[in-house]
Amino acid sequence: MINHWDGELPIDPAAIAGKLGISVKPVAGCDYSGKAYQEGGFGIIEYNDSESKLRQRFTIAHELGHHVMSHTDATHQFRDDPSKFNLNVAIPEETQANKFAAELLMPKLAIEHFVFNEKISSLNKLAELFSVSTVAMQYRLKNLGLL
Repeated sequence: MINHWDGELPIDPAAIAGKLGISVKPVAGCDYSGKAYQEGGFGIIEYNDSESKLRQRFTIAHELGHHVMSHTDATHQFRDDPSKFNLNVAIPEETQANKFAAELLMPKLAIEHFVFNEKISSLNKLAELFSVSTVAMQYRLKNLGLL
């Protein structure tokens, strides 16, 4: 995935999906956060455009993970509500997609740069830089052994 990143923060998961040939579509008034499926051999991501921008970004990255890890095909789709974004969820595909989203939106090297080189230790500041929730940043820092 790093090959599709332009080096700018925050990372744009929709742009990366587009570079991979996956359509990203906002859906108004739906009862889910996101959906990953294939139609006519093409990958599609839908996301709830009434949720917060931070939630939308994580949802798109999460659904992209389902596509990249081949969780979707002509007969399998993933429809996700916020409860599936919990890092303690027991469904393997959801756990993998959560991990993918965290690694995509908060790359280890970029986090280490800001923590060690720029000396940024504020959870709120790091979350703002990467345009993620403080909860998502806290999980990522813990997983990297930085918190």
